[in-house]
Amino acid sequence: MAPLGSLFGAAGDVRRFFSSPKRSAVPVLCVGNLVAGGAGKTPTCLALADILLEDKRRVAFLARGYGGKLKGPVRVDLETHTMADVGDEALLLAAKAPTVIAADRAAGAELAGQKTDIIILDDGFQNPGIEKDFSLVVIDGSYGFGNGKLIPAGPLRETLDKGMRRASAVLMIGEDLNNLNALIRLKYDVPILNADLELDPIPNPILNRPIVAFAGIGRPEKFFDAIRAQQGDVVDSLSFPDHYTYTERDTTKLEKLALVNGAALVTTTKDYMRLSEPFKSMVKPLPARLVWRDVKAVRTLLKKHFPGA
Repeated sequence: MAPLGSLFGAAGDVRRFFSSPKRSAVPVLCVGNLVAGGAGKTPTCLALADILLEDKRRVAFLARGYGGKLKGPVRVDLETHTMADVGDEALLLAAKAPTVIAADRAAGAELAGQKTDIIILDDGFQNPGIEKDFSLVVIDGSYGFGNGKLIPAGPLRETLDKGMRRASAVLMIGEDLNNLNALIRLKYDVPILNADLELDPIPNPILNRPIVAFAGIGRPEKFFDAIRAQQGDVVDSLSFPDHYTYTERDTTKLEKLALVNGAALVTTTKDYMRLSEPFKSMVKPLPARLVWRDVKAVRTLLKKHFPGA
């Protein structure tokens, strides 16, 4: 697969070389990563928004709307739009602040920038169509960069060197099990922030029962481990692909597993968005949030790059 990975990388280089990125009238804070799959980008966007909103800054999110049928630009309306329209992540973002989805990010920025001080761009690091004022590269400390090879030979969307040259800062989520902090400090002149993804305290009525957990995110095992870390009795766990659309067959199987084990059915808030309405009543979503290890360092960085933030 390595030759195909080289072709994938070359295609990305050509795309960036011939692109003419447009500048938004409003500053753009991009949250992205270098690998395919989940690294914690959406929780990071929400956590950054919390800081900016606390400081009375008007924030809007801009996302692709992955998994939804609408191409945009369109402002997400929680009263009318569903996951099938705009995707699960857009619904989560819209519950925090005004959110626009758009396949054309530059066009989306025009809409998102109305009555807004800062646009937070979710997963747009490799998109060459829009200029970024600040790019935060999110890294899963336990996974790192996998085998270090480009898609499809590995998980990388682009080479480490090319990606890190465009990064304004790095966010390491969780424990650095691959010694990436040392590598980044040695080779690249970028600040490194640290944070953890933590589940909110699980209610006792769930902790006191067996648990059947399921998730269709980048790395479902992290969700299951987080439940066990709170002494949850996970008697069965089912992993699905990222952004998976659950079928009636899936939900029937999950319902039977919970019934046989006398268990509570739990999932992530992202997965909960993708469930049918009747099945939602049988499932408890367990919210997770990003917890900064040094929030003062994050505030200092935001104030430096976004005066007034």
